[in-house]
Amino acid sequence: MVPPYTAASMLRRYFLREALSLYLVGFLIFVGLLTSDFFTSWAGAFARMGTPVQDMLLLWLYRMPYFLGVALAFGLVFALLITLARWIRQSELKAMYAGGVRPMVLLLPVLGVGAVVSGLALFTWGWLRPEAQLRFDALKDRIFYGSSPSGVLTDQLYTPQGYGLYYAERVYPDNDGSGVRLDNVRVVEPGGAVWSAPRGRWLQAGVWQLEDARRVEPDGRVTVVGSHP
Repeated sequence: MVPPYTAASMLRRYFLREALSLYLVGFLIFVGLLTSDFFTSWAGAFARMGTPVQDMLLLWLYRMPYFLGVALAFGLVFALLITLARWIRQSELKAMYAGGVRPMVLLLPVLGVGAVVSGLALFTWGWLRPEAQLRFDALKDRIFYGSSPSGVLTDQLYTPQGYGLYYAERVYPDNDGSGVRLDNVRVVEPGGAVWSAPRGRWLQAGVWQLEDARRVEPDGRVTVVGSHP
């Protein structure tokens, strides 16, 4: 009979070997899903602006630290769940109990791998992501606005008395200076109806024109209009 401490060491190595192989699979799956979501979300804007492939790939590259941070964490959860599910299905945990080895011996390798992954995620999000985000924003501004626009406001919220709530994720001047553009607009009317639009224009004081707008009534009815007002 194999001594319990030796059996525990063998089980740790066996568990790590299986979990790490699945971790690589899970990591690549999450990176692939986030990459697919990125290009799907931006495809319309890229097509509308005629963005060169090189700039698309650079935007994706600058977004990669964010993808890596997410994939590092969720890939580990994926690997551990799949490995434990297979061990339970094949009664390997029962065999451990029968051999006098408690499943708690697997806690040490899990904590060790978790510590390493946490360190990598901290480095990715704490050091790589901020610099990459700055370059991402600069390149996005160059693609969509021709240069980094001046006078840009972000996350602006206006609550004129008696007129509800007005929110725009981005407020910036037109390239020709003829007006003010709005991105990702939300308007809540005093009666509770909610307007949303991916873009719009600030025509004059207190007047916003929404493009491709949707209105959601308090009872849940949805109305889609080309522009409003």
